[in-house]
Amino acid sequence: MTPLHIRIAIHYLCHPYPYAENEPEHRYSIATREYTRQLVRAGMLVPREVVEDDKNTAEYEPTTGLRMYIDALCSVPLPIPARAWIHPMLPPRAD
Repeated sequence: MTPLHIRIAIHYLCHPYPYAENEPEHRYSIATREYTRQLVRAGMLVPREVVEDDKNTAEYEPTTGLRMYIDALCSVPLPIPARAWIHPMLPPRAD
């Protein structure tokens, strides 16, 4: 799964308008179209009939499967050990 795949999946789960509607280079790219087709084949997106007058309607509707997929993805912990984050311009805190 690539960052683009994650972005597309989250978009269709959270937004009622077409993916990257203001970025045609992303919206119509081969990678975007192919991954969207994969989501449809997997049953995570359902094609929606788009009315010509309504340009703000997404072409696809998310299914429960997509919600479960994103929830599972978000539940994966980051593979980093606990760290003490510091700001390079501030002195270290004495905790």
